This record gives sequence, structure tokens and C-alpha cells, in this order.
Amino acid sequence: MYSLSPKEKARLRPLVIVSFTLVFIIAATLVVKSYFGKVIAEKWQSISVEKSNQIKDDCLKLFDKYQSGTSAFSTEVLSNKKLINYLSSQNARKSYESLLETEGINDHMLRYIIPGWNSSYLQAAA
Repeated sequence: MYSLSPKEKARLRPLVIVSFTLVFIIAATLVVKSYFGKVIAEKWQSISVEKSNQIKDDCLKLFDKYQSGTSAFSTEVLSNKKLINYLSSQNARKSYESLLETEGINDHMLRYIIPGWNSSYLQAAA
């Protein structure tokens, strides 16, 4: 049988260590993959419900954020006395100018209707 000299053994030792390490890592990865695949399959219903609830909660939080922002902006617009005066006197140009001076106008799209006039959309340039 063929025997290796000590010099050859010393050169092959790092290669053998790396090879066994890679084989161990591959085997460990397969075991972990199998374990998690089985656990996920067994608990899929509860995982799905939990994820759906999380998505629903995130959507509700986002909706509440937009709703409260819109409500605050609406309150701010309604408290603008100049705007109310211009709207009541049906001065469209001054109404637009006053509305454009309102803080946070760039975050909202507004539609305001003056009776007897065509409805207008106002989207401030961002």
C-alpha cells in the first residue's frame, strides 16, 4: 500500500481539515433546513394568522395616521379666518391664495366648491 511521507502529510493536512469542515457545514445546513421546514409546516396556521394580524395592525396604524393628519389639516383650514372670509365673499382668487399660504398644503389634495361655479381641484406644487 502507498504510504505518505511526513512532508506530504503536512501539506495535505490543511486540505483535509477544510474538506471535513465543509462537509460538516453542509450536513449541519441540511439538518437545520429540514428542522425549520418541518416546524414551519406544522405551525403554518398560527404563523399565517399572526402575520395577517400584524399586517392588519400596520394598515390600521397607517390609516389612523393619515386620518388624524387630515383631521388636523381640516381643523387648521377651518380656523383660517381670511380663507373663510374670502370663501363667503366668493372671491376665488383670494381663496386660492389664502389656501396656498396654509401650512401643510403640499401634503393634501383639496376640492372646494363655490355654489354656482365649476368645482375646482387644488393640488399645490410640491
